[in-house]
Amino acid sequence: MLKKYILFAALTALCGTVSLQAETLNVANLGALPDDGIDDTEALRKAVQFCKENPNTVLEIPAGIYRLRDEAAVQLEQDAMSSKMGRSTEPIIYTAYYPYAKGLDFTGTKNLTIEAKGATLMCEGWMEPISLDNCENITIKGLTIDYKNKPFSDGEITTVEDEAFEAVFNDERELTEKTPFLRAIFWQKDEDRMWPHPVYFPEIEKVEGKKVRFKTKIDKSLLGAGIGVIHSFHFRPAILILRSSQVTLNDVTIHAQPGMGIVGFLSRDITMNRLSVVPSEGHILSSNTDATHFASCSGTIRFDGCKFQGHQDDATNVHGYYQTIMEVNGEKARLGITHQAFTHAQV
Repeated sequence: MLKKYILFAALTALCGTVSLQAETLNVANLGALPDDGIDDTEALRKAVQFCKENPNTVLEIPAGIYRLRDEAAVQLEQDAMSSKMGRSTEPIIYTAYYPYAKGLDFTGTKNLTIEAKGATLMCEGWMEPISLDNCENITIKGLTIDYKNKPFSDGEITTVEDEAFEAVFNDERELTEKTPFLRAIFWQKDEDRMWPHPVYFPEIEKVEGKKVRFKTKIDKSLLGAGIGVIHSFHFRPAILILRSSQVTLNDVTIHAQPGMGIVGFLSRDITMNRLSVVPSEGHILSSNTDATHFASCSGTIRFDGCKFQGHQDDATNVHGYYQTIMEVNGEKARLGITHQAFTHAQV
């Protein structure tokens, strides 16, 4: 009887060990192949669903470019770029619970490692590329996030007059008088740094192809300088970390985002090792607003060896919120956030 008990205990321990072993899934097995020009969204989302249903997964994304496209996100980008929502989209799309597209939604995933060294998600449409909501013990390694159509335009100043200047932009897409030019920054090539005086809402006089004439006065020393103009202010982040814990980003790069780079909200213990929010080659801008932003978090938020350049607001913010007592019932109170801007996660 004792021998049988020992054998049963050994088998039970063995089975328990096997169940905790990590499963490995390569996105190529689901049809996501890099650099083939084919939309990889469906295959990548199938991989995400597998990770949700199978804790302790190692998700392999081989090096190369993967297309991540969402039709609702594409429509939003088109509406924003044609000023259908007004000159600035922020009062509409950066509001509480405004519907938005999630590229890869990992909500509820536990114990996941994403091995993505050299892999780039090339986003099509204004979206939230990576959503980590109610997640635990997530590690992302080596992933890059970029956009096919940047949420900004950049180029070079070719003419500076007393009350106007002209610039030629690098965009492949068409620029028109309806294109929202919200804030212009200037890059001093000889100093390799940003000019300290941006121009908000520069007035557009004429657009001819890639050449834009601005009816705005700037310093004449900026002739030949680089120029970058964002087409949105706040929207969704490239990576949302919401109600999650033990999230680690190793060697993650964000080249562009029509909003912030990373937003953490109501989360605990976030580590960023060698995070880079920087422009891609040939560009001078990265995220359209903050590179990172953390609110109402706990535990430790750690930056180690990170690099920030070209982001159009703070490198990071860490804060809480003032809350309003909405209702008192005995010893209990219901609190709410009544500030017009709500939370930076907007959820």
